[in-house]
Amino acid sequence: MIAERMYLSFDLLDWPPSDFSVHDILECFPEWDEQYRILAEAEKLIRDAEQAKEDTRQKLYNIIVIARRSIEARLSIIEKKCAIRSTFLGLDKKEKRRRLDILLDLGIVKNIMLRNLTDLRNSIEHEGSINNSKIDLDYCKGAHEYAWYFLRSTDYLCGRTEAKMSFRVDGGFIDLSTSAKGNWEFSIDAQVRRSILLTENSGHCLLVENLKVTEVIEDDIICFYGDIMRDEYLVNVVKFFLSRGFSS
Repeated sequence: MIAERMYLSFDLLDWPPSDFSVHDILECFPEWDEQYRILAEAEKLIRDAEQAKEDTRQKLYNIIVIARRSIEARLSIIEKKCAIRSTFLGLDKKEKRRRLDILLDLGIVKNIMLRNLTDLRNSIEHEGSINNSKIDLDYCKGAHEYAWYFLRSTDYLCGRTEAKMSFRVDGGFIDLSTSAKGNWEFSIDAQVRRSILLTENSGHCLLVENLKVTEVIEDDIICFYGDIMRDEYLVNVVKFFLSRGFSS
């Protein structure tokens, strides 16, 4: 008997999906490009320092602060749109982790980028004084460029995107769809053998709720749709959407 609440083994989803499609909705968070306007202030200060043939410590300090501010503003947008912390379901909720570390785990940033962004954010906070010799004009130019590259590499996370991935399974297919709007709601549309659906969680399963059978084929194969409920295994699907899907 097929109930409205069934389980589907995550092992059935043979990665990568056989097909992946992305539809970008022409709608972004209104403040998504504000980070570029913030960073443009740092670029102007760099030009001023070059033309003046001097790099006053206060001006260099301001460049670093502005670059950091553009990064922090973008991280806030990503958190708002993609719910990074709540999405990473494997984390202990009491555990405090930096958002940049979570972005690394999700494949959104790479190690060198992470290290440079971390150095940039810590250069003033931990080194304390604007008179630190490490902060010269070349350092500020590098900080500005890394901030710019971070913005460019995460632009795709600032729009609203709908996507679907398809998997071939015994008896047919499994399609998973989502619309990334900060809550990561997944739906499923599938044609599978009846035996694939489980009434109890055998471990490493996705939970399907609101399941509706639309067609029965030869009594062994069923077509259905429903909602995928959030659990620790769904985070693997989210990782794919974040690190590969939305950037394709």
